[in-house]
Amino acid sequence: MKRINYLLSFSILLLGFSCSACSKSDPNPNVKKDPKDSTQAVTGNGGYLFAHIKNSAEYGHMVYDLSRDGMKWTRLNNGEEPLPTYYGHPYIVRGGDGKYYLIGTSTGTAHHPVVFYSEDCVAWKRHDISKETLALPDGYIQDEWSYGALKIFYDDASGQYMITWHAHNKTESNQAKWESMRTFYVLTKDFKTFTPTKKLFNDFTGADVDIATIDVSIHKYEGKYYAILKDERWPETVSTGKTIRVCVSDNLLGPYSNPMPTILQNWREAPTLTMSLDGKLWYLYVEDYRKAVYELWTSEKIVGGTWTKSSSFVAPEGRHGCVIKIDEKTYQALEKAYLK
Repeated sequence: MKRINYLLSFSILLLGFSCSACSKSDPNPNVKKDPKDSTQAVTGNGGYLFAHIKNSAEYGHMVYDLSRDGMKWTRLNNGEEPLPTYYGHPYIVRGGDGKYYLIGTSTGTAHHPVVFYSEDCVAWKRHDISKETLALPDGYIQDEWSYGALKIFYDDASGQYMITWHAHNKTESNQAKWESMRTFYVLTKDFKTFTPTKKLFNDFTGADVDIATIDVSIHKYEGKYYAILKDERWPETVSTGKTIRVCVSDNLLGPYSNPMPTILQNWREAPTLTMSLDGKLWYLYVEDYRKAVYELWTSEKIVGGTWTKSSSFVAPEGRHGCVIKIDEKTYQALEKAYLK
């Protein structure tokens, strides 16, 4: 009988300890959490690099944030620029040679495109590109200050890099200028020889036949090409104006499907897409540019899923940029160089 009482007392003690531990690990049990948030942050698995503009006052100048899980971020290099010769809307991809490629424009007064490349996102080398390389077809004018938010994509199927950017009609101004924006591209394998400039989307129909597109980035998954874009029309004109939309194609150059219905609210831009470390969720970071702050939305599918705003994301200060998944070697190189 004494033994039964002893065991019962011991069990109650363990139960109380367990409940106490639970309450300490979740101090706000009544706060609802997004069940889709995936935070598989494990040292040794790499993480994410967020390269972006620091703020509107320092427009075009890049800063770095580092994260294990894509949710909580650490500003690197005390907020100073890791690459002072960079200007633009930072966008990084990993090429077929394993190197990282960062595209932007030159500083100074005479602007031209520049591609930087690196083994570790710390030590960058630069390759200047003639502005004639991105010459536009008749009727369009180049914004030589930003070159329309240059983006870069590496296509493993063809071994080519696609550079995308947007430009507007020569005759338009103010709101009409933005609604005349179209996306253009060139292709290259070596950043020395380029294809002629062409318009990317030529096959949209219906209400989207004259859609204005900016901030276009290309992603490939399971044999499909996804173009993430901003519909640059005004909400007063179409309900999808100033929202993020997605097109799909079986081929890099299209034809792309009509943009899917908007997946977020209006007044969002500069989307950047990556995947959670466990491969279960897509992470879509978008800027609410009225507030100059990023949000994180998650979904199990790029198209056909339900995008949910993350409640775990802690937004670092910053504007236009990209989030890229990095391996452990790169993660440690960034920590060593810039975590001060």
